[in-house]
Amino acid sequence: MKTSKKRISLDLNNLSQTALVGKALSSEMRLQILKFLIERSANINEIAAQFGIPQSSAALHVKVLEEAGMISVVERPGVRGMQKVCGISFEDIYLNAFKHKEESDSSKVFRYAMPIGNYFDCEINGDCGIVTENGYLGIEDMASSFYWQNRGERSFCGLKLDLWNIVFLPIF
Repeated sequence: MKTSKKRISLDLNNLSQTALVGKALSSEMRLQILKFLIERSANINEIAAQFGIPQSSAALHVKVLEEAGMISVVERPGVRGMQKVCGISFEDIYLNAFKHKEESDSSKVFRYAMPIGNYFDCEINGDCGIVTENGYLGIEDMASSFYWQNRGERSFCGLKLDLWNIVFLPIF
């Protein structure tokens, strides 16, 4: 069963979804079922036979994985009635443990309203404080990385929040 794979994004503001995914990942059997479903789609009978568990147990594991949004279940006609065909529906899981802090501290957010216009050039100067000669200073694509203590090390990428020198040149 081909489904589009998505990222499961979790944070501590949405405790119910985070708990559902945690519950789904807390069982070795469910982890084995996920590993099996990565290789191919299967119905509940095939899952039960693969792992030597009763169909009722397989159905319970499938229900937990489906509630967490980790697999998709589609009913298809079978030999005797309808069968539930299961397939993996996510590519990765991302937990942003600091999102609640980012949202509560809006004083660290810089906003600039840019007028609408035609721009032909943009220059950004200064150090960004995200990358050094040794690698990343924080977690990539995470705003809280700008606030890490070791951000003062020599960096490369050309943008630093406290040393912004951005020039937008409008077309006349």
